[in-house]
Amino acid sequence: MAFAFAGADLLIEVDANLDITFALGATTGMVAPSEADLVGRRFVSLLAESDRLYATTLLDDLKPAARCGPTLVRLAVDREDGVPREAVLHACRLPTSPKTINLTLAQPSLTGAMASSGHRRSAEHQLLDEASFKDAARRMAETAHGLRKHLEMTFVDLPALAGPGVAMPVTEVRETVQRIGTLLRAASADGATAGRLGPGRFGVVHDASRSAEEIRARVAEAVVLPDGQRPDIKSATVEIARDDLPPGMAAHAIQFVVDQVAGQGVDADRRANIRNVFGSLVDSTLRKVKDFSDTVGGDDFTLVYQPVACLSTGRFHHFEALTRFKFEESPLATIQFAEEVGIIGQMDLAVLTRMIQTMSRPGSDRRTSFAVNVSSQSLANAVFVNCLSHLLSSSRALAGRLAIEVTESARIKDPGETNRILQDIRRQGFAVTLDDMGAGVDSLQLLRRLAVDYVKIDVGPARGTSGAQRHGAEVAALVRLCDDLGAVTIAERIETRDQARALEDIGVRYGQGYQFGRPTRQPELPWQFGDKPMRFDGA
Repeated sequence: MAFAFAGADLLIEVDANLDITFALGATTGMVAPSEADLVGRRFVSLLAESDRLYATTLLDDLKPAARCGPTLVRLAVDREDGVPREAVLHACRLPTSPKTINLTLAQPSLTGAMASSGHRRSAEHQLLDEASFKDAARRMAETAHGLRKHLEMTFVDLPALAGPGVAMPVTEVRETVQRIGTLLRAASADGATAGRLGPGRFGVVHDASRSAEEIRARVAEAVVLPDGQRPDIKSATVEIARDDLPPGMAAHAIQFVVDQVAGQGVDADRRANIRNVFGSLVDSTLRKVKDFSDTVGGDDFTLVYQPVACLSTGRFHHFEALTRFKFEESPLATIQFAEEVGIIGQMDLAVLTRMIQTMSRPGSDRRTSFAVNVSSQSLANAVFVNCLSHLLSSSRALAGRLAIEVTESARIKDPGETNRILQDIRRQGFAVTLDDMGAGVDSLQLLRRLAVDYVKIDVGPARGTSGAQRHGAEVAALVRLCDDLGAVTIAERIETRDQARALEDIGVRYGQGYQFGRPTRQPELPWQFGDKPMRFDGA
């Protein structure tokens, strides 16, 4: 039997026309009442109409001695809820019978449908969304590295399908994207890892033996402008799974490269090794953050300070220490990239060390307190946590005046372990603030699992009437929850006195924003507050 390559519920053999010549296995509930009913039928007639072109393309492209799958397909049989049943498809064309294709269909299982598990795929064109594509590509790169299999990732950018000047009617765009989705899924290494990264931007992970130029040419054939012309197409291909490329490096590079293509498109047709792509991207960032590990620092690494005040009294409470690579320029892009490639902990330790030195320096104002940002990504790194614990334990004299402000709270993957780390910090006498807290369900659930001293809420600028009312109600609910949990609230981006009053009315305790002061090079007090030192463990 030619079906030894897979364990399945249904074994099928088709001829060169994709007509079924043999069937064996459990057919009930999947495709037909019995095996005999399948012989003579077109194989693609067993599939939902939306997947027939995809399956035809996949099987027509199958070369002798090649196999494909597992890939998830939708059947022509609906479930009780009216949604098409799904099955896992494998296919193999043996070199001894090049005109015959051996197929298997199986009920979806954890193993067989792993690549599709948890991934968001459009029902219309069956392409993964950006986040799912990144995750699927990363998983494939890791698996391929273990199997010593070479993979490539090809991006295709078609401006004709995007932007205000789209040259095609909406219905034609939809049909074109469906055709592109079919072609890219068929070209992918597993029949599934193809994604739509933007209105006219696509990506596919494929075997290195499949020509990227062939993929581009097929996409070009699928797109015809109303005037009959072929569209302008840009493409780029990078190797993502090689024997000499560590999976960890590939995973970070894949994520960043996909982000770049999704946000900026493909600049020009090019082909590259992802080691070189990754290297060029990381090198530029490493140059920017190199001095962070040096506690002396340089002009590329500056701390600026923005005050936080009590809304009811207007009295100064503490400063937040913010990082600047060049004064008055936002470090957002650099910090985001550092988080993506896993080097944010290096920066966080350097900033914390600098802040501890500043606070311990003779002549520093002992009345002032400071909060230092630490990324949630850093807290997921055991080496960073050990270094952080050592720094704090050797700086107990600053307890009560120094707080750790956890940023990127939405990215916390293990709330239980994160909470354990935060409690260790608090037991040493240092307050913990949870930054970037929204009013969504996920944020509220996370807040219930983390015991912290302060919660920062980004209220943003004034909005329209209905939006402001809805947002105000969400913030008020979040403030009530924080009160119940014993966490003090701080509102960020307060720009007007009216904003401050409105937030005070719903129970927000402290505020930060241009209303109280802009970031400055020195922690200069914006107003006198007497001799009593302000501490995180005080009012």
